[in-house]
Amino acid sequence: MTRLTPCLCALASWIGGCGPRATGAAPKLLAGDEWVHDPSRLIKEDGQWAIYGSGTQGMALTRSVVDLETGQVSAPEGLDADTLASGWWREVQEWNPTGEFDAPTVSDDGQLLAFTVFDEEDGQLRDVTGIAVRTEDGFVASGVILASQGEASHTARAMDASFVHTDDGTFLVFGSHAGGIFITELDPTTGLLLDDGETPETHMASERFSSVAHDEEAGIEAPYIHANDDYFYLFVNKGQCCRGLDSTYRVEVGRATDIAGPYLDRAGNDLRDGGGSPFLDTRGRFIGPGHVGIRESGLGDMVGVHFYDGEDHGVAKYAAYQLSWEDGWPVIDALQATHTQ
Repeated sequence: MTRLTPCLCALASWIGGCGPRATGAAPKLLAGDEWVHDPSRLIKEDGQWAIYGSGTQGMALTRSVVDLETGQVSAPEGLDADTLASGWWREVQEWNPTGEFDAPTVSDDGQLLAFTVFDEEDGQLRDVTGIAVRTEDGFVASGVILASQGEASHTARAMDASFVHTDDGTFLVFGSHAGGIFITELDPTTGLLLDDGETPETHMASERFSSVAHDEEAGIEAPYIHANDDYFYLFVNKGQCCRGLDSTYRVEVGRATDIAGPYLDRAGNDLRDGGGSPFLDTRGRFIGPGHVGIRESGLGDMVGVHFYDGEDHGVAKYAAYQLSWEDGWPVIDALQATHTQ
């Protein structure tokens, strides 16, 4: 995913207060449409496992129920753009007036939802990471975590964010392409930047953001960090997404003893220098898998990804696999759930 420009000087005026509390449920999709793209990790809601995905067909974001017992994934329902972003998104995403956002992430406790809003014009990019908080009526707009312009080398792009929770604090890992992947600490209550949360622009006070992975040649995005035993594992995507049957997306991984890195692959290569060990690539009909999310489910660790279905015209769908650990490294096991055709 790549994104836009104009000036961010009016950012403070975009944030405002909470938007309307009601969410408009969009019609369920039919076979052949985009089911799920850039999914969040599994989250328990009302006794069910659910995932959130990028917006499509006028839905700002999607929500699908995943039944790990039967292996079924429901058709997605939609969340409303103005409820999630209280109108500020219109100042950013001028290209898409229907308000379709990308790459949602949900906090471990289910109280925070972050997502990417972007635009692009004449090759220039503008990215904003928005945040919504859960109320008894659903998620409502809370503000902006990150904002960035351009895609110059080492620019911390405000996209593809993922929450990371540890005993030491709450963090956000994010970024894409030329600038690479970064990590920063958040206020655990508000979800905003811990250091000067009122200044989300990443080119300001850049010391708040630590580089953890970089691969300008292969392209890198969709980071996710998972803790297991004595290590933090950083999963990233490389290759090209969003091309259906022609997608070359693949997942690589490295690990570190500190959440800020350095993250090394099995051969000891630093992910900041293009390193990364293979984790998941195309398998049969499951083409271009990406956007990892991991959750302990009661049936063991589950890793969720999107993929492009080679038996259904490259439609984007969701798959959850069982995850095991061998010699300190994650290994994909059996398929647990996916969309049926």
